[in-house]
Amino acid sequence: MNTFRRITTSAAALLAVLGCSNGSAHTPAIDESVAGRLVGTWDITFVLERPLSLSTDTRKLPRSVAGTVALLERGAEPLSFEQMSAPTHMGVFHVDLGALGFPPSDAGVPDLVARVASSQRGNSMQERDSVYIVLNPETPRYAVRLSGRFDANDASGTWIAESFLGGGGTFVMRRR
Repeated sequence: MNTFRRITTSAAALLAVLGCSNGSAHTPAIDESVAGRLVGTWDITFVLERPLSLSTDTRKLPRSVAGTVALLERGAEPLSFEQMSAPTHMGVFHVDLGALGFPPSDAGVPDLVARVASSQRGNSMQERDSVYIVLNPETPRYAVRLSGRFDANDASGTWIAESFLGGGGTFVMRRR
C-alpha cells in the first residue's frame, strides 16, 4: 500500500506543479488541439511478443499486462532525455513491468515522457496522429519505448525494452 500512496502523492504533486503558471506566454511545440487529445488518464495493455532475456521461459510469462497511464501537457521548461528530446507531455504510469520479465526497479515514482506529431494529410477527423512514449526516461536501463498512432479515444502501436535483447510487443491504450 505504501507504493500506491507514493504514486498517488507523486501524481498529485505533478498535477499541481504543471497546473501552475508563471504568467509568461509560451509557444506550443505542436498544434494544441493535437496535444490536448493525449492529455488525461488512459488504460494501457502491453502484449508480450518477444521476451527480454534468453533465460525467460515465455510459457510462464503472461501474454499481456494491463495498467494505467496519466498524461499532462509539458510546461515551457526545456526537457531532454537520452531516448527523447523535447517531449510534449509528461506523466506517471502504474504497470507491473515485472510480470513481463523486467528486473525489479527501485527508481522511485514510475514516470514517463511523451511526444505527439500531427498528421499532415488534411483535416479529416478520422486520421490518427503519431505518439511516442518513454517509460522510465531517467533510468535508461529500465526504459521502455512505445511508438504508435492515436486519436481522441485510443492509441496502439509497438513497444520495445531498452534491455540487452530489446524484448517487446504491442500496446493498446484506451481513454478512461
